[in-house]
Amino acid sequence: MPKRSPKTPEEKAAERARRVERKAERLRAEKRAAQDLLVRRKGQLTSATAAIDRLRNELREVRRSESTRAALEDHATGFYDEVDKLAKGKSLLEVTKLIVDETNEIIRDAKALIKSDPFLDRVKEFVPAGNNPVYPDVVVTLKTVLQALGRAESPLESKKERIDTLLGEASTIHGALSVFVEEGTPPSRDDVLEVIENETLVDSWFVGNYGGAVFDFDQLDEIDVTAHLSRDD
Repeated sequence: MPKRSPKTPEEKAAERARRVERKAERLRAEKRAAQDLLVRRKGQLTSATAAIDRLRNELREVRRSESTRAALEDHATGFYDEVDKLAKGKSLLEVTKLIVDETNEIIRDAKALIKSDPFLDRVKEFVPAGNNPVYPDVVVTLKTVLQALGRAESPLESKKERIDTLLGEASTIHGALSVFVEEGTPPSRDDVLEVIENETLVDSWFVGNYGGAVFDFDQLDEIDVTAHLSRDD
């Protein structure tokens, strides 16, 4: 095998130049990748921020609805009990205008609060014209409304639990992204705990053992943040 001729100074200089250029290109590619990643993380952070605002508003609405439902159920129960007492021995007598008006108010309030209950949907307000309804009709109507108000409690509680779960995920994701955007490194579980304030940390978003767990950005990149935090489990 013929012996290779030693490289000339020009060849050595050209080889060094190529090595320098390859290294520079590698550094430029790494910089571009880091910039692209930062842009992606900032976009995900924006989505998580919007999701938290939306979920907190939804949670306030659900709590307000449950408070309204409970108050209306309490009021309607008291009113029903009084009408039921008055109905004893008066099955064929008409109720007073006051009872008709208050019954209609309760029906309207219940329908404004509860959607898609087929039994409540069938309940009609009493038309204040001609003869007033008799006591049994009012009692049965109020009972139907009370049952609908009772059924509404469980869906509201389920919705609240769903929103709480999503809010925990949103806060965990938002905390991890905030740390990454600020520091440029995947945050640990403890790092995220420091920035999510009073929200619940969701451990399923971390990989590794408990003490050394870090946020799983691979899992995050597999989802659409907005869609994931809007899901209806």
